Amino acid sequence: SSMVSLEALYELKKNKVAARMVHLPSIKPTDTELIIKCAKETKAIITVEDHSIYGGLGGMVSEIAGAEHPVKVARVGMEDKFGITASLDFQLNYFGISVENIVEKAKKILGRE
Repeated sequence: SSMVSLEALYELKKNKVAARMVHLPSIKPTDTELIIKCAKETKAIITVEDHSIYGGLGGMVSEIAGAEHPVKVARVGMEDKFGITASLDFQLNYFGISVENIVEKAKKILGRE
């Protein structure tokens, strides 16, 4: 999902959306200060994770931002569906972990639809 996120970042920049990518390699320990800094410096946060969006990175970022500096948070990842056995590329697209979905969520969350 890092490559997908990086490609989405380039696509957003081409569309004149100021964006940056922050890598959070684990949920615990949590880099709370970095999440708060990002919330203060941006209008919105999009999390991208290659597993369930429930109880994961997106939830953690939402909780921290909500408590410290509320901003809109959109989560890209596996929704509440059964997993499948397929190639990684197929699974990423199946669950919406794609450049197109990230760009669409960014435009929506920023009101640029």
